[in-house]
Amino acid sequence: MKRLILWFLSLLTLSAGVIYLGYLGRNFATMLAGFAIGLVALAVLIRPLRAMITAIVSLMLALAMAEVALGLVPEPASAQATLDPTTDYVKHYWSHTDIGALPRPGKHTTRKLAPDGSEIYSTAYTIGNDGFRVTPGNPVGSKKRVNFLGCSHTFGEGLADDQTLPAQVQKLLPDVTVRNFGIHGYGMHQALALMQSQRDMSGQVNVAVTVPWHAERSACVPAYSLGSPRFLLQADGTVHRSGICGGIPYYPLARILSLSKVYRLAKAAIQTRQSQDAQIELYLGILREMSDLSAVRQQVLKIGFFNADPTWFTGTYSNEKVLNAIKAMKLEVIDMNLSDKEQYRNMKLILHPLDEHASALANEITGPIVAESLMKLPGFAQRK
Repeated sequence: MKRLILWFLSLLTLSAGVIYLGYLGRNFATMLAGFAIGLVALAVLIRPLRAMITAIVSLMLALAMAEVALGLVPEPASAQATLDPTTDYVKHYWSHTDIGALPRPGKHTTRKLAPDGSEIYSTAYTIGNDGFRVTPGNPVGSKKRVNFLGCSHTFGEGLADDQTLPAQVQKLLPDVTVRNFGIHGYGMHQALALMQSQRDMSGQVNVAVTVPWHAERSACVPAYSLGSPRFLLQADGTVHRSGICGGIPYYPLARILSLSKVYRLAKAAIQTRQSQDAQIELYLGILREMSDLSAVRQQVLKIGFFNADPTWFTGTYSNEKVLNAIKAMKLEVIDMNLSDKEQYRNMKLILHPLDEHASALANEITGPIVAESLMKLPGFAQRK
């Protein structure tokens, strides 16, 4: 009996070590192997369960082999682009908060590399004490303020502090405090959670820069949405917050499953056959709630709208239908689409063929469009 217990403890220790190494390396196949070793340890100790454990271990090993096989399949070049592991962005950037992940305060270097080692971008992000990106040129003591809400396009992925969309608007409205509340991977659900939080969201205008595929993020579909705020659409069209994406009891399991190539492939196959209508209706409900909350605070909500790729839609919605639904809320929509317009074709509107975030040039074009919309508001016109 002592010998069996020794084997059990040895295998259990090995199992824990392999699982931990797999998690550190974000390798699901290694984690599966670790769990299989743990079950073998259990089989050593409990003889009646050996047949069932053998079947489960065989299945785990088959899945592990599938994970390895999928890892050998070449990914698109854009997916192979990597962040330089020596930069501060990789080593010391993210922290967890009530609205999801936020950057840590400070100046963080970041560098993205193509598969051949060439540089896609190299810059630095300055993050304020509140966890949001600093916009250079904020005036001291200004009573006029604009809050930008959005994702990495608003944040200014791959751009210097003075090249972001909010920074371009700040240059044109020097007596207005322009705040950048855009964060990598965020959606409108996090914009609403931010507005509902105790953070300083004062000001006269909120500009929500959005695109229909934010609906996926609002519905907790992408793996990176795990831990972000979760909202549910009610029968009357309102939304209310209900915990976090992934759920507290299942969050650790969801994080582990997100590492699995087999799981992600199966999930994507199911989603491409499902209608997105429920996701988009939740997304629209969130925008409606943002509008109502802005009105209560006597703020104006403007929507900076980008079209999604038409092939993204799988239900009854389209860019036009989403846009019409937003306009039906009596919200002003600022057209942010440039590539669809003849005069902007052949311009370098994206960072790189392997990274389609807005370039500095794109923000130099859209900045005046947003600023012009803001200058129509009482008190925002600039002196000539």
